[in-house]
Amino acid sequence: MAETIPEDLRFERLSINDPTAKKDPAPASSFDQRVELLSSYLEICISEGAKAYRYDVEICSVRAGRPLTKGPADDGHGSMRRTVCYHLLYSALVKSNGFGTGKGYLLPLVYNRQNVIYFAEPLPEDFVTIVLDTDEDFGGVSKYVSCLLDTDDGVRISISKAPSEEESVLDLHQAIFELPSLDDEAISTRNRSFRMFLELLTTAPSLFNETHVAFGSSLFEKMNKNSAKELDMGNGKHMLRGVKKGVSIIEKNGIPYPAMVVDAKTSAFFKEQALIDSVKEFGNGDRPPPRENRAVWKKIEALFKDVRVILVGKACAGNRKKLSFPIERLTKETAEELKAFSKDFRGSVAQYFKRILGRRLKYPSLPCAVHKTVAGRDRKEVACYYPLELLYVADGQKVPLEKADQEHTTILQKQNAVVPDDRFKLIDEQLHKIGLFSEKDRILKAFGVRIGDFISTQAGIRVSPMIEVAGSKQIKIDQLKANWRFAMKGPYAYPVVVKKWVVLHSCRDGDIPSILNFVTKMVQVASRRGMDIEPPQILNIKSLGRTLPSAFEALATNPPYLAMYISAFGKFEKSKEDRELSHDLLKVCEQHYGILTQHVCLKRVNDVVKFNKLTVLDNIIHKTNMKMGGLNVIPRVEKLGKRMELDSGNFLVIAYDVCHPPPAKPQERRMVRSLDASLSSFQPSVVGIVANCAGHPHAFIGDYHYQASRNEEVDESVLMVRTHWIFENLETYRQDQSRPKHIVILRDGVSEGQHRMAMEHELDAIRRAVHQLDPSYDPTFTLVIATKRHNKRFFNMVNGHATNTQPGTVVDRDVTRAGVTQFYMQSHFPLLGTVKMPQYDVLIDEANFSMDELQAFVNCMCHSHQIVDSAISIPEPVFAADELAKRGWNNFVETKKTFPGTIPEDPHTQLTNFDELTNRLAYWRTPLSGIRFNA
Repeated sequence: MAETIPEDLRFERLSINDPTAKKDPAPASSFDQRVELLSSYLEICISEGAKAYRYDVEICSVRAGRPLTKGPADDGHGSMRRTVCYHLLYSALVKSNGFGTGKGYLLPLVYNRQNVIYFAEPLPEDFVTIVLDTDEDFGGVSKYVSCLLDTDDGVRISISKAPSEEESVLDLHQAIFELPSLDDEAISTRNRSFRMFLELLTTAPSLFNETHVAFGSSLFEKMNKNSAKELDMGNGKHMLRGVKKGVSIIEKNGIPYPAMVVDAKTSAFFKEQALIDSVKEFGNGDRPPPRENRAVWKKIEALFKDVRVILVGKACAGNRKKLSFPIERLTKETAEELKAFSKDFRGSVAQYFKRILGRRLKYPSLPCAVHKTVAGRDRKEVACYYPLELLYVADGQKVPLEKADQEHTTILQKQNAVVPDDRFKLIDEQLHKIGLFSEKDRILKAFGVRIGDFISTQAGIRVSPMIEVAGSKQIKIDQLKANWRFAMKGPYAYPVVVKKWVVLHSCRDGDIPSILNFVTKMVQVASRRGMDIEPPQILNIKSLGRTLPSAFEALATNPPYLAMYISAFGKFEKSKEDRELSHDLLKVCEQHYGILTQHVCLKRVNDVVKFNKLTVLDNIIHKTNMKMGGLNVIPRVEKLGKRMELDSGNFLVIAYDVCHPPPAKPQERRMVRSLDASLSSFQPSVVGIVANCAGHPHAFIGDYHYQASRNEEVDESVLMVRTHWIFENLETYRQDQSRPKHIVILRDGVSEGQHRMAMEHELDAIRRAVHQLDPSYDPTFTLVIATKRHNKRFFNMVNGHATNTQPGTVVDRDVTRAGVTQFYMQSHFPLLGTVKMPQYDVLIDEANFSMDELQAFVNCMCHSHQIVDSAISIPEPVFAADELAKRGWNNFVETKKTFPGTIPEDPHTQLTNFDELTNRLAYWRTPLSGIRFNA
């Protein structure tokens, strides 16, 4: 007789063999010790019967019918639009007495500042229209409305009930129990709507009280006089403090519930002030830097390029609305030298604005900002010039990372890398300022929502792996520091032979003794590590043609196995003297000539020679051994994870990540999409891919591959080609292990919303590639998403003070995502600030590994970096894939700059042939393809 399974247990019984089923947390007995932690999650408590009613919003100019909710994609215009739309909606709320509810300005609502609004109760009418057309209507609206609306025009605001009943009513209490399912698109969509609403709801109090500025998923406290000096960065920039937040559906003991997760955050913004005042900050504060100081003006141009500014004062008199535009560039000529032409004027730009202003410019000898626009019947692009003193920097513009210099980065790091107790206090302080802890907050209360306390959770501490070196000798790791620095004294596990190598340098003659001393010490220490190394030939780059390409051209006639390059400047220093001897150019030469390189700056040489910093020398030698195909150490997984020991040859570990180009300018974006709507840039995205397909199961090698720039997804064709390449390497270096039983994929950098893409498209491409290779080969697949870019924090509370957790700490219960196997694990020791545990989502596990095995395996991989004698924060293959993607991008940029003719572009469309680009710039067809060249 067939076994009868009770209905309420059937799902659990069937899920035993489901590769996507959520795993049970690791048992307490698996851990060295248990600890209770306080998380940065806060429970969102929702009353039974609580609902939100959704309506669509349209805000248009009356006369032109132009939507004010849409516009250019830059931060400045986006901030303007959102602020103005929010104020206009509240003005309409007042004029209509709460859209007919009689509640006026105090009607509780949640508005996304674009096209969606939620109310706690349905409006009396399904469709409401309000026209704002009097001075009184615009009394409380942001000054930026004059940049979006003609002075003689009004605004029409239309609010309409969402088209379907399912869309129009969100049952907040019921939504808690609708788990996000990767197999049910309808539930997944409703879950996203639920989470989006809670995101908006938790932002609403601060927007209404005007205490914070909303930027993406972050809220930044508005600048006040008390903190202005402390947060001033100079050069037209300041910092704003706030929180980054998000909403997740997590579960405890199988019961799902919504929670808000927060973290303290400080970011850099452009100051909302006259552009000339920002420029003066590059000088002495009272006046701009002299025009002759070209280096400073180059910095000014680079910083303010693409920043949105507004033409102010009499300069915009007569215009129907104020002109705002992103700066294209600064002119080489001054306002006095530039020519201006119009129907009734010919002269200089300075003279033109003198006529308009009725006075002379204060700074006619400064350059102008260029605004590109289209004009005339034929809609030709023309350049317009505006003196800097007539422009105002718009509010709400973040300083992009690519514009951050070393000083900027150091200042921001100091603000963000704070100790745990300070971070926890900052989070708590900001939450109170936002108003989320207030029981009296009328908006949250109206929707039946309350924010609870920080959620505590039980965590465990895993035993560290052992470290194996030469002769199978095992070293015990210092668990509290996650390193084996003082125990690592003898030979490497697999040292290399270095018979023919050169040291190139671009240093002064006075530095030669230090270089000689450094090389002597390096040879001595490398020999103690078991390396069979001979002294190198030392060459001044001047003797080989003065440039790196000419030097490598000369070396290629009788190539060495390794060319170590000692430069007078560091990797990121772009001085005039070092411009043609840069790190990026060195790596382009490495790939082109197939000669392995290692870059060491003179400062590090002196650290070793003059200050006896042996750790620096150790790390340099660690790199050399790894680059040349050796293996420094072998991490041995803890006993509970023995089934996943790589030495068995049963495991192929593949990791990959994508590096994207900077955002395209609007004009470039339009051109790209006219050719291919799916593209976001003419520039390529770069996929870094790594696998343990070298001579030893613990040795990871990799490469990069170029593809069209499309979101985060890796092209299926790229994954298939690279899977074939990985198996070709396996057959070359370990033929007897070329069909491993299990394939573990570590994917970096995808958000929760992209998990389906990783499962259905990327993993499927790898499966198909494996099947093409050998139809009879049927390995299991395990897909793990590793994420470090999140805003979850965990604190160890000691006597009421927050402290860092210790290496080996694992959180796999209470605050993990509902319906998905998820855990957080800290493998490393934080050198600075508050530790952030990487998040791991196990989306598919066909091998049915236990939570113990997966955690032990991931922890082991974090101890396999090889370059330093300590654990790193994420698994080494993931780290290496990320570094390879960056290497591919840097090599592309450097090649395009130095050897532009070698980039295979269609001259008519400007589109790049990415397959040909990969063949030219990647390593897979070079002599270096089988080693870890990027160590």
